[in-house]
Amino acid sequence: MNEFYTYAYLREDKTPYYIGKGKHNHKTNQKYSRAYCGNHWVPIPPKQRIIILKDDIYENDAFKHEIYMISIFGRKDLNTGILLNLTNGGEGFSGFKHSDEYKKNVSIRMKKWMSLHFSPTYDKFLLLNVSGENHIVDDGLRPFCKEKNIPFDGMRRRKNRGFDTPTKCGWYYFNITDKTEEEIQNIKKQFFLKYQNRFNTKLKNLEIPSNIEIAQKSINITFNIIEKKIENEYDRLINYNGKKYIKISEDEFKQHKISSKTAYRAIQILKQNGIIFVEKLNKSNFDQSNYYSL
Repeated sequence: MNEFYTYAYLREDKTPYYIGKGKHNHKTNQKYSRAYCGNHWVPIPPKQRIIILKDDIYENDAFKHEIYMISIFGRKDLNTGILLNLTNGGEGFSGFKHSDEYKKNVSIRMKKWMSLHFSPTYDKFLLLNVSGENHIVDDGLRPFCKEKNIPFDGMRRRKNRGFDTPTKCGWYYFNITDKTEEEIQNIKKQFFLKYQNRFNTKLKNLEIPSNIEIAQKSINITFNIIEKKIENEYDRLINYNGKKYIKISEDEFKQHKISSKTAYRAIQILKQNGIIFVEKLNKSNFDQSNYYSL
């Protein structure tokens, strides 16, 4: 049917920068909207800089004319002219065809994206937390993380950047699609052994108020500092109100790379959960006290 046409996009100086072939009453209901060049859409100029070269012609004639006009003006990528076209025309709406390698890479990326987000048919994942919590997911990782309030985006960013360490709140995931049960158990064992110092079982049911921004790791480190100090210096404990307390200075927290602000927040949470007791036995510049008891 003679419902095809050829057109040109013009620069401000009226020279053409793209030659294309189109069809009237296209499903987009917008003429010239299908121009494609490489990995991006060719910028469409204002209507006054779009001209119809030949109109109401058959498709074969449109292809032939497209090829002819491209050969006349030449292509910039070949250093033969001024057009942005990447082919000589005559092969579909733009003449551009992806290579088999490109299609294969797109397929791999899409399968990975689908398995992470929705699809139950591609991959299976093991989600681990330094606390010991673990899940196996085979129906899409993102929706599961959303339901369980697990930081999927944080884990994905760390993966993409090449990090093999958990997020600040202790989560990490592994693809176990082709793993045996023995291999899965080994992954768990190695993970928990590697990060056992990031979590203390005494803090498993810890409640962190929504108004306090702090990483689980910082709370664990703060608690471990207090616990270790009490264990190692038992003979220096102070008796007060039937409890034994140990003095810890602000500098001791800083030696473990815990700032006074972070330690203060962690101590607030530990106090609210009844895990440690803090008493003001004398004047101090830290948390109004520096004596702690478990």
